[in-house]
Amino acid sequence: MKVEVVVEIFDEDFIGKIAWLRAQGVARVALDVPLTGGLQPSIDRLETATREVLDAGLQLGGVQPPWSWIDHAIDSEEELAMMKTVIEKGGELGMDCALLSCFRRDLTEMSGAEREAMAEKVRMTYREMCAIAGSHGMKLATHTSFSFFRKGSLLDTIGDWDRFFEAVPDPANGLLFCFGPCDLMGYSVADSIRHFRDRIHAVHALRELPRPERAQPDSWKRHLQIETDGVKLTDMLHLLAEVGFDGPVIPLHVPEFPGPAGMRTAEAWAIAYLHSVFARLG
Repeated sequence: MKVEVVVEIFDEDFIGKIAWLRAQGVARVALDVPLTGGLQPSIDRLETATREVLDAGLQLGGVQPPWSWIDHAIDSEEELAMMKTVIEKGGELGMDCALLSCFRRDLTEMSGAEREAMAEKVRMTYREMCAIAGSHGMKLATHTSFSFFRKGSLLDTIGDWDRFFEAVPDPANGLLFCFGPCDLMGYSVADSIRHFRDRIHAVHALRELPRPERAQPDSWKRHLQIETDGVKLTDMLHLLAEVGFDGPVIPLHVPEFPGPAGMRTAEAWAIAYLHSVFARLG
């Protein structure tokens, strides 16, 4: 396993952030690609950011299209094409994984036929993205999203995910496994890791998970904080190693530290924590 940190390509201090990550011992960087300014400026900047990462002596990790993009892009061939272009460009530049948000649109108001049509559209989109990724030796890692705010999307449960992987069995299709949604929905994180062992392509790491009231809107904020109870990250990382996972672990959800440098302090703490655990894993 290796620590990987996501950096937005338009970060005002991109080169400084890359240098700081290198100083923290981080070897791999994933690049977050916003599309708010249009596709071509983002692709141009992605190419430049890639050179800056490599010039700094770091390795390329994943490429991350805009988060939640698929929720609205699914209705637009133009926007889907933009998302696929980001993935393809990432593959051409040497990135090994596309980090994707899960499709989370609420479909409860749809008829059965409408829901199935939407499901097939999502499946077809994934088949196309898998083909793009596979042509470049990439994987897709879609964030686990067991919906704890609401029910009614396509991928609310472990069973939903099983059916999704049966429909899109390409080995490139896999998970960005995040402990938070799994635990908050009441699933055993350990059992879920064992269940999805061959489909876990990347991991979002938390130090510990609290066990707040299930399915409460504020629990998303609460599960990002350091707590004294919950699922121990060290145990879960040991289990991931046992099931053969050797991919990127992304310390996206970090503890909260006060002060103007709080976020940077939190990132440094999370990176050092993961390095210490990996050292013990050998």
